[in-house]
Amino acid sequence: REMRQAWAAAGPTEGRVRKALERRFHQSLRILDRHLDAERQRNQALKRDLIARVQALVETSDLEAAIEQTKALQREWHTTVPARQKDENRLWREFRAACDAIFERRAARQQVQARELAEHLALREALCEEAESLAAGEHDPRHLAATQRDLIARWREAESLPAPRQAAAQIARRWQACRETLERRRQTAERGLRLAALERLERLAAFCERLELALIERRSDGLDPEGLRREWAELPVQADSGLQRAITARFERALQALGDEAELDSLRQSFADNGRQRAQLCLQLEIAAGVETPPEFAQQRLELQVARLAERLSEGEEDSLQSGLRLLDDWYLLGPAPRDPALEQRFERVRAALVPE
Repeated sequence: REMRQAWAAAGPTEGRVRKALERRFHQSLRILDRHLDAERQRNQALKRDLIARVQALVETSDLEAAIEQTKALQREWHTTVPARQKDENRLWREFRAACDAIFERRAARQQVQARELAEHLALREALCEEAESLAAGEHDPRHLAATQRDLIARWREAESLPAPRQAAAQIARRWQACRETLERRRQTAERGLRLAALERLERLAAFCERLELALIERRSDGLDPEGLRREWAELPVQADSGLQRAITARFERALQALGDEAELDSLRQSFADNGRQRAQLCLQLEIAAGVETPPEFAQQRLELQVARLAERLSEGEEDSLQSGLRLLDDWYLLGPAPRDPALEQRFERVRAALVPE
């Protein structure tokens, strides 16, 4: 184009040489045009090949590899000798559309991944909210424990699913706080339930002991079995049916002694023995609760601890708290015993340690 413009700008020449010069000039242009046309066709063939290669990558299963290959093919796209503008535009649109189809696959996958990460995070948040709601409103320790186990299992499953890293660390801290709050709530509920059960058992045992001591001390005149049964029926009932049966058996034994001399003799004979059993129970309770024993009973405590160690080695470890709670039940179920203020003070210290208010 520049040569043609320069030729036209050069001005006229003498007629005798003009035709020969123009012939030479146009022959040279035609030779150059042939070279340019060959390069134009080669360049367009290259572009069509690049389009075909990118289109072949659109459905490739390995998207990351397809993206890398597409980027490499984009770097190969170039124009040496342009064709008509509309032809160049058409080829570029085809190439760009094929490239866009691959990059859109990546964008769509990233959207799916982002949506999945958000869903996984929302699942963890929902578990935290459920735990917080449970800790705030539930009072039944059995339901708390069962739901707590279920929540922990569901959290482990949710935690195995990917989530946004920064948000995952934050929600993990929230979950840990939820677990700790829920555990404290369960323990508090269990203590409350246990304290209420112990108070009921204490009232039932006190009723039995008043009747038993009246019989032992021969103050049973005027006691009405039917009236006693009515009073007993008005007392609170234990939720633990086994414990209720055991304390009821103590009451029935005392009631039977009211009209049975042989049963009364048996009750009187067990009185002193119950005192010895209570002293032994108190030692066991002090060990279970980790409460100090008076120095005068240190040797007995040591012997009992050695015996308990041998039992644990042969039978397996037992939770000291649960052992202590069962021993408390045994204390109230035992039966009447001589008054021992020092022993009762020791028992109250143990009771406070095992079931704090």
